[in-house]
Amino acid sequence: MAYSVVFKERGLPAGTIWSVTDGTSLTTQSTSRTLLDFSELKGLMPYSIEPPTGYGVLSVSPATDRGSLSVTGGELVTIQFGRPTTLTFQEHGLALGVPWSVSIESTLAGGPANQSATSSNGTISFSVISGPYRWQTGSSSSQFKPAHSHGGTGVGVAGKTVSIVFKELTSEVKFSERGLPRGTMWTVSIEGGPTLTSSGGSIVLHLPNGTFVYNITASNHAYVGSIINGSLRVATPTVIVIQTVFTDPPLASAAPQNPTTLVGYLLGRIELIPRGASL
Repeated sequence: MAYSVVFKERGLPAGTIWSVTDGTSLTTQSTSRTLLDFSELKGLMPYSIEPPTGYGVLSVSPATDRGSLSVTGGELVTIQFGRPTTLTFQEHGLALGVPWSVSIESTLAGGPANQSATSSNGTISFSVISGPYRWQTGSSSSQFKPAHSHGGTGVGVAGKTVSIVFKELTSEVKFSERGLPRGTMWTVSIEGGPTLTSSGGSIVLHLPNGTFVYNITASNHAYVGSIINGSLRVATPTVIVIQTVFTDPPLASAAPQNPTTLVGYLLGRIELIPRGASL
C-alpha cells in the first residue's frame, strides 16, 4: 500500500522553483508552488532537498534522521528555507597567537548541521542560513577565560557579529611591611610590570601566571627590609603573601671620652659640647 508523503515549503518568494529527490526511486520533483507530493511504501524514505539559488535549508520538521523519513502513513514534511549569510565571532582580550574556538548549532529542529572552528587571530566566521543559533566558545590556554562561554543569537539576512571578551586569570599577590614609621612611603616594583607605592602596611597586585622578579624599597633609605628583592612564581589563581620587616636606622656609636661629652641626640644630629663650657 502506498502512502502520500507531502513536502511543504516556507520562506521562498512566490514562483520560486525548489526540488526534492526521493532517494528510493531516485525520482526528482520540482515545483514553484508550496507543495510536492510523493507516493511511498511503508518504510524508510531517504530524500534530499535542492534549495533554489541564493537559499538554504534552515529547518526540516519533523526532525528525524537528517535526510530520511520513516513512512508509517500519510506524512507531512515542512521545509523552512532561508538566505545564506555570515555569522562572525570577534574576540577581545586574548594575547597574540593564543588559540580559541567557537561551535554553533541551530536552535531549530532539523536545522543546519553543527559547525565548529579554531583560530589564532581575532575572528572566526561561519557560513550559515539566517535564523537562530546557539554558540559555545573557549580557549586552549588555561590563562584566559571568556566572560561568557555560551549564548544565543539570531542571524538576519545581513549577517551578525558577536563579540567574545576573554579575561586573563590573575592571582592576588600581597606585600606587607613592618617596622617603618607611620606615613613613610615604600615601593614594590615588578620587573617588566607594575610599580606601586604606599604609606600603609600593605601593597596588593594582581599578576597573571608566570615568574616575576620584585624589588622592595623605602623612601627613607636608612631603613632596609629583611626582604628587598626576589622572584615569585604564579601558577594558579591563589593568594600569595610576602612580608618584609624594615629595621630602624643604626644608632650612633658610643660617645668619645675626651675632650667632649655627648649631651643630646636630636633629629638624627649629635650635638657635642666642649668640657667646662657653660650650657
